Amino acid sequence: GQGRIVGLDILPIEAIDGVHCVQGDFREESVMAELSRVLENIPVHVVLSDMAPNLTGNKAIDQPASIYLAELALEMAEAVLSPEGCFVVKVFQGEGFDDYKREVGQLFSKVLIRKPKASRPRSKEVYILGIEIQRYYIAFIHLTRVVNGNTAIRSIPHIKTTPKKKAKPHWN
Repeated sequence: GQGRIVGLDILPIEAIDGVHCVQGDFREESVMAELSRVLENIPVHVVLSDMAPNLTGNKAIDQPASIYLAELALEMAEAVLSPEGCFVVKVFQGEGFDDYKREVGQLFSKVLIRKPKASRPRSKEVYILGIEIQRYYIAFIHLTRVVNGNTAIRSIPHIKTTPKKKAKPHWN
């Protein structure tokens, strides 16, 4: 089948054959609306995020900013990944890292941590890989009392959910 590659960056992206490029800030509603339009509700097989904040050198500012971007990427993965999809995200080890890794583990059956060879040895940069999204469906049953005293069962359509209940991502 035909695949589609979509790239999103805050900076202008030089055209690449076969790649649909969206320019803008991932945190902005209009950019997410454009990304959703481009994806056309087609299941995504890979979400790859190498987002990083503009580093200030202050760990108390840089680390939470890094985790925040990683959380946004995870929300996106949860919203668009197909069941066999995988998620790769760059994140910096430090405060909030273990909690974030646990959050990824609640959504994926397998979680791996990898440090690229190109990364400096003392760098806190690592990539978290989530494999096999854990989605399941719940069918809600509504009981309705019928006039003659019998009870009828009416099923409401299945609702897609994940093991961890979360608010819908801001771009939906």
